[in-house]
Amino acid sequence: MGFDKTFSLLSRLIGGSSATFADDDPRTISTALLLRVAEADGVVAASENAVILNVIRRDFGLSARAANALALAGDKLAAETDDIALLVEQANRGLDAPGRLHLLDRLWQVTVVDDRVHEFEDNLVWRISDLLGVPVHERLAARQRAGKARQPR
Repeated sequence: MGFDKTFSLLSRLIGGSSATFADDDPRTISTALLLRVAEADGVVAASENAVILNVIRRDFGLSARAANALALAGDKLAAETDDIALLVEQANRGLDAPGRLHLLDRLWQVTVVDDRVHEFEDNLVWRISDLLGVPVHERLAARQRAGKARQPR
């Protein structure tokens, strides 16, 4: 996975982290899904890395070190889980309906950050949202919110 090298270097630069995140932690699962979406088009842009780190820091109230540790745990889980449906099944167990919609918003945020939506990213986010049980009208609204957030003001 592309994040492993980036976050390993980051970890060495900031002195590592004592935080550990289990594979069944909803934060680890959500991070793994964010990483899978970032990698869907075959290119993980620096802007995607930055959004993922910002999202996990802000949404989970983590320090830079803890966010780095979570990113590494999510990267490891994403690399070890071949079937995206297994990750989504775990997410469904750990998230309520508003949490699932929030995750979908974050997935779209990662998808649109590089100002282009590759068909693989679009298809993956749509599949994840279907597996999460997010209704179609909410999926479309989430995509619109992400697109509007990227438009120049």
